[in-house]
Amino acid sequence: MKRIVHGRLSLRFLTTEEGGRRGAVDAPAYGYRPTAEIDGKFLDIRIVPAIRMELGPTYEVEVAFLDIVNARPHLAVGRELTILEGGKVGTATILELADGDHQTDG
Repeated sequence: MKRIVHGRLSLRFLTTEEGGRRGAVDAPAYGYRPTAEIDGKFLDIRIVPAIRMELGPTYEVEVAFLDIVNARPHLAVGRELTILEGGKVGTATILELADGDHQTDG
């Protein structure tokens, strides 16, 4: 199955003690679909983790922005995103952006 990838993030989930989720993020085939906040804009994203992501450690993950046209003006390498599930559950930094919509097998 082909999927769209717009870039890579360095992603860290807050621990429960820091006010984050109550449990780890599994690696479902359809991906993890939180909301990301940047510049006061709320963006729907999809992350397809290769492994279960525990709370606390930092992971490098591929990301797709579900509305890339509206997201693109806010994106740049080094920019930080807040990961939301109703409230803040994590932070991410943009490590890499694709020049266009890049497809990968997966």
